[in-house]
Amino acid sequence: MPKDRVIEFFIIDILISVDNINRYFSNASYEKFITNQQTISAIMREFEIIGEALKYVLNHHPFSHLVDKRWREIIDFRNVISHAYFDINLQEIYDIICDDFPIFAHEFLEFAKKIKNENLIKILGNAKKDAQKLNYLETLEYLNHLENLLLNANIILEPIANISEEERWLFDPKNKDLVDELKQALKQKADKTIDLSAFEEK
Repeated sequence: MPKDRVIEFFIIDILISVDNINRYFSNASYEKFITNQQTISAIMREFEIIGEALKYVLNHHPFSHLVDKRWREIIDFRNVISHAYFDINLQEIYDIICDDFPIFAHEFLEFAKKIKNENLIKILGNAKKDAQKLNYLETLEYLNHLENLLLNANIILEPIANISEEERWLFDPKNKDLVDELKQALKQKADKTIDLSAFEEK
């Protein structure tokens, strides 16, 4: 990972690119899509950004139990765009945008809600300032909407770097079942005893 970028930068990059693709595509028909070279080029560029940023997200250990391994297909798709651009089938691209992309967009937004922390909110605020400075009004509108979604989703977590060693077991993939059980118990306000012995450090 670039030394000057924390993982939350890549998450915001992906979310902005998702919004850009949605706006550029705008539910175009196939006939309209294939005749608009500017739109095709712009969408391909956004997919490259998503694929490149997603490499860092998928390899970020604290979030590994939250990501969907199928997202790696987007990285593979990015590699095709970058290295075999002239072999791209526009019908396949159109089908991906119509069928697969909306699913990823929804899943990744839900992922962002789950890992929301102070860094993510801060970087989102900086992105809003950049959009305003550049007069990217549509992006600014989306970021304001995104900020509202994140601020109203569960609680804001501390940045990973600020979490104590005693609390980091919550982010360990091997403890996912236990964490899910704890969440369910809290949600149901159940008076329930959970055996933690299997997860204690030896």
